[in-house]
Amino acid sequence: MVIFDFFKGGSKDKNDNQDNIKEDGSYKFYYHLNGKLDEERTYKGGIGMGLYKFYYENGKLKETGNFEVGN
Repeated sequence: MVIFDFFKGGSKDKNDNQDNIKEDGSYKFYYHLNGKLDEERTYKGGIGMGLYKFYYENGKLKETGNFEVGN
């Protein structure tokens, strides 16, 4: 399993790193200003797949779900 850490500009800003993921694996994205975890996702073939978790800027879990092929 590959784990990468990226920093995002904020809760509503998507960083180019997230849009250009090429390798399969688990990725974590962080809020740039406070360094707290923002998102956890798994990618396969550059597409979000399986379990994801989104967090509020204060670090509390906001949402979990599953990416499905075609969504």
